[in-house]
Amino acid sequence: MRKIVALASKDLRLLFRDKSGFAFTFFFPLVFALFFGLMYSPDSGPEAVPIAVVDQDSTAASQAFVARLDSSTELQVHRAVDTCTARELVRKRRCVALVVLPPGFGQRRQNPFAQGPPRILLGFDPAQNAAAGMVEGILTKYAAEDLSDLFADPRKFRTSIRAALDSLQEDTSLPTPRKRSLLSFLSELDRFLADEDTSASSHMQGFEPLKVETLQIVNPRSGPPNAFAVTFPQGIVFGIIGVVSGFSLTLVTERKNGTLDRIRALPVTGTQLLAGKALGCFAAVVGVVIGLLLVAVAFFGVRVHSWPLLLAASASVGVAFVGLMMLFAVLGHSERSVSSLVWGVMLPLAMLGGAMIPLMFMPSWLRSISSLSPVKWAILSLEGALWRGFSAKEMLFPCSVLLAIGIAAFFLGVKLFPWTTAENGKR
Repeated sequence: MRKIVALASKDLRLLFRDKSGFAFTFFFPLVFALFFGLMYSPDSGPEAVPIAVVDQDSTAASQAFVARLDSSTELQVHRAVDTCTARELVRKRRCVALVVLPPGFGQRRQNPFAQGPPRILLGFDPAQNAAAGMVEGILTKYAAEDLSDLFADPRKFRTSIRAALDSLQEDTSLPTPRKRSLLSFLSELDRFLADEDTSASSHMQGFEPLKVETLQIVNPRSGPPNAFAVTFPQGIVFGIIGVVSGFSLTLVTERKNGTLDRIRALPVTGTQLLAGKALGCFAAVVGVVIGLLLVAVAFFGVRVHSWPLLLAASASVGVAFVGLMMLFAVLGHSERSVSSLVWGVMLPLAMLGGAMIPLMFMPSWLRSISSLSPVKWAILSLEGALWRGFSAKEMLFPCSVLLAIGIAAFFLGVKLFPWTTAENGKR
């Protein structure tokens, strides 16, 4: 038993002696716990969903409805001058959805019996499908509140009914039996409200307060993306993390074992050695990106909007993560600490960048700092080339961010790279 305890004590001392590995063993579980705790904390309250609203009706009734949405706690309204502008806000991930109030919305809102319930056009970011039911439910809620306000006042209700009766009298498109039935029903309801001081809401069960029609967000020529067009860029991130971890561990192992010193004894400079490592990592990252996307295209119906832009995005992603690989390799002093460092840092960055949790479900303060994650820009650049329909100018910003991250991290890693090994003390 004493020998078993001695062996266990030895392993514990090794764990505590490796300060980097120990820190990431105990520190990053704390980070994960705090991350999810803050995100789902009830104290943070519900987060407003950003939507773009276009009021094509421009009547007092439609403007009142937009003002009601704007004053809600569930929605963050961005008023757009036209549908194209609103579509761009959604396509560039600045809004989750767009809402269009077409001409006639106000008239139908004030008089839902004459021409049916008010109609809206609703479009969603295909990568934010979880928000679809939420936004539609919120819009229906406020439309129903308008009807409740109408039904609660018998005088307004009767005004709406009389307007509907006048409209029906002049309508020649309805079949005669249906027209006669509607006239009879509305006339009896009008007489009932005149005789009784009561709300009519109980008579309107099953009435549709709002008619929602889908609006196309993505260019129809490229085809609407399926679920795999959204999930493959997210899945690629974890393949890249695996590549970064593997190459970082290789550098640490070769440095500890003296392999790098033996290679430098050959006519190879340190710069050439690190450049070779970087080129190998770059080729592996780009290979993972292109290889997985070719599988998505061949077997899962994913369509590529622009192959040249996809290659540019893949190269930018490769540069960014090669730089991070080099930085991770010099921050850890053992295989265990480097592995913990890579996964301990990259998994929170993946969560923060939207690879695991949609950004719309995060608190506003987390969404505001998500731009610090290279994962966000990697996913955005790949989506832009796949199905968001980005132009070369629109691709410039996310790709530039990735290049800046990669170049800065790579040169910092090279500057800090410890050429001296513990075994031979050589430089």
